Amino acid sequence: MRLLLGAALAWLLAGCGGRQPGETHKLAERPASAAKELAIRTVDAAGLASEVRESRGRVVLVDFWATWCQPCLKLFPHAVDLERRFGPKGLTVITVSLDEPNNAAAVERFLRRQLAGKGAESLRTCLGSYGVGSEAFTAFDISDGALPHVKIFGRDGRLLRSFASGGEAIDPRKIEAAVTQALK
Repeated sequence: MRLLLGAALAWLLAGCGGRQPGETHKLAERPASAAKELAIRTVDAAGLASEVRESRGRVVLVDFWATWCQPCLKLFPHAVDLERRFGPKGLTVITVSLDEPNNAAAVERFLRRQLAGKGAESLRTCLGSYGVGSEAFTAFDISDGALPHVKIFGRDGRLLRSFASGGEAIDPRKIEAAVTQALK
């Protein structure tokens, strides 16, 4: 079993640097008795737009975050909770890590810890293909160039609201209020 897990981790680490947008990292959840897989899709701006389009008819919350961003890590469980509570009412949550693509293993570890037993099975997890920096902020239209950053799209796919941190904490209650309003 250790050999299999080690081989899977080595494969992931060896292959992350060359990931192309749209490729998916799938690793069987540990322990091996769990059948569910965690899929982390690598996306560029067009790939994220496609993810939002695929959810037409639903409200979409996109949470931009990174494993090295403490305010992001503090806000992330709120996105998971919103997916769990409002998913059945028409909310789709897409998380986009702006970690460097070669840091996919750390992203995967963080996501496993955050999602384990939380009832947010339909949450979509992505890794931005640009890494962190001005290219990612420009491509994903993160106007203030800071993380965390949250966008809410209406059922028609149009952007309703952005929550820019600008170095300040984003109030989760304001995000929830915007989601509740969009779901009406």
